[in-house]
Amino acid sequence: MTSTSPTTRPGRPRSEQTHRAILEATQEVLRERGYGGLSLDEIARRAKVGKRTIYRWWSSKGALVAEAFREDATHRHPTVDTGTVRGDLLSYLSTLFAEVANPGKKAALSSMMAEAQTGGDFAADFARFIDDRRALVRHLLERGVQRGELAPDTDLDLAVDVLFGLFWYRVLTGDRPLNPTVAQTLVDGLLHATRPT
Repeated sequence: MTSTSPTTRPGRPRSEQTHRAILEATQEVLRERGYGGLSLDEIARRAKVGKRTIYRWWSSKGALVAEAFREDATHRHPTVDTGTVRGDLLSYLSTLFAEVANPGKKAALSSMMAEAQTGGDFAADFARFIDDRRALVRHLLERGVQRGELAPDTDLDLAVDVLFGLFWYRVLTGDRPLNPTVAQTLVDGLLHATRPT
């Protein structure tokens, strides 16, 4: 099929097998070397494609990295619906926190965040990746409001900030744990603050 992704360039139809190989190679190199050490030559070698194939389908290294992480996150975080907002949030956060127990994944996220702060081309690609994750969690909270589990006037964007704020702080400082106990404490604190009166 022909790609319609905003991160890819128009052109001849691409092989989905090759596309998947490139994304998986990107994830692998990123975990090993971080964003700064990521080389398109190395990605092409591992994916067994020519570098021109990568440039034909992605406008930049940042666009490729953002799509690779977005695809990985979508695969690891399928749609959650446990029947309660508490269950939904715990399911999502427990999976998210478990991911960064992998030192390579944690280092990759840290290097991506650092690169995004430089204001280069990658900043916009990374912002889209973050926005996708925020939208997913906001949907879980919206469903909680609809069920009557959260107060109708809950500031959902602030609630998302609270949930991801702790995650990113601990990923970037690296000196405090992210585990199921932390996830439960965080979720229960948020639900206490936003419970209906």
